[in-house]
Amino acid sequence: YFGGAVRTHPVGTGIADFDIVVGEGYFVRCAQAATWTVTGTPFSATSVPLNLAAGYNLVALPLEPDPQNPYSADRAGIEASATQVLRYVNGAFETHPVGTTVRDFALVAGQGYFVRCAAAATWNVRR
Repeated sequence: YFGGAVRTHPVGTGIADFDIVVGEGYFVRCAQAATWTVTGTPFSATSVPLNLAAGYNLVALPLEPDPQNPYSADRAGIEASATQVLRYVNGAFETHPVGTTVRDFALVAGQGYFVRCAAAATWNVRR
């Protein structure tokens, strides 16, 4: 989901197949409980630029943040020039209005979040 465009791929088909991209978020729909194990070499960069479109962008932290300086929804929103940061929890969206203390949750590497921007922006995610 990037700037209002939803891309879907029915597994096992060649329809609308796409690459998984560092920093983008994804929804995976399963018919039953499953475990998805990601393998590979850990991403070693100290910062990663995420280009955001105006509107809602589904993103994931591509780096494990420094434990001494973790990402909160507010910090992420400020750095991304966003107006809102949302997460999906227990079947509902939880919204943090940037610049407030309302529902300011911690971001976790590898989980997906919606970042709403009024205009295109670049968020330089740092370790």
